Amino acid sequence: MGAPIIVESYRLHRTYLPALHRTEQIADQAARLVTRRMRERLPHVTIRISGERLLGQAVTEVEQQLLGTDRLPSSGSQGRHVYGVTTLGPAGAVVVINGKAVIEDRCLATTLVHELVHAVQGNRPGGQQRLMTGIRGAFGFIKGGPSRQFIRRHDRDEREAQSLEHLASELR
Repeated sequence: MGAPIIVESYRLHRTYLPALHRTEQIADQAARLVTRRMRERLPHVTIRISGERLLGQAVTEVEQQLLGTDRLPSSGSQGRHVYGVTTLGPAGAVVVINGKAVIEDRCLATTLVHELVHAVQGNRPGGQQRLMTGIRGAFGFIKGGPSRQFIRRHDRDEREAQSLEHLASELR
């Protein structure tokens, strides 16, 4: 499977503590299911459970730390109606999950599996470089929008993650 998974909260309101506790219960099992099915390694993963309003801030802080900047991304805020986001962090992948959006256990499990697939995808050859290009573009360090190749790859990765969401039904 790779390195252990760390589960933590990010300025989480007590209303969403059940999402944090459930994630702690199923994270390792979800990681085993994903890596077994994909037959690839998972990088070091930190999973942060956040509230809806702070999800974008949680992602931005990680990416700012990665880039060594205090610049804000130009891509707008994330949070509302977003279940989870996977990004690069200084020590591997960081998955931020919206505690409000995943209040139902089935939704949490599906989101966790989906985002862990993205973490594996980022660990593939060239994956970290591709993610870093996207992050640098979001912060305005790269001029112009994403290339067609970048968008096609993102769409393929998204379809792959969606196709493996059924693994969530195996989590106990």
